[in-house]
Amino acid sequence: MPTQLAFDFSLPAQPVMPVIRSEEWLDVTDIARGVGFTGPVEISLALNEALEPHKDEQEDAYDQRMFDCLWLVHLQWTLSEGEAATLNFLFERGKPSVDVRLRISVEAQPTAIQLTLVETFEPTIWL
Repeated sequence: MPTQLAFDFSLPAQPVMPVIRSEEWLDVTDIARGVGFTGPVEISLALNEALEPHKDEQEDAYDQRMFDCLWLVHLQWTLSEGEAATLNFLFERGKPSVDVRLRISVEAQPTAIQLTLVETFEPTIWL
């Protein structure tokens, strides 16, 4: 029996801000659904701070960086078929433009897919 998929590309009326779920992780599931994630997605506080705009940048720079970061991670997640991965995320910051390179790790946890900066990541050891 064929199934027709329906997509909702409408934007929320208000900007979607991350919701704090714990002391170390922010829930960005609502934003992540816009790039294709179907389950819960969380980012570390360190990654969130790295994406926030500086004083000389536009306020909407954060939203664009978050979307771009999640899009890149979803692409990698899809290509690696859900395996943990590490990838580079590059963006420009400020005037004059300065290139910023973040090394991001993505891993599936029992409660959510988690993204963090590599230098703050503590790998889970399964016995």
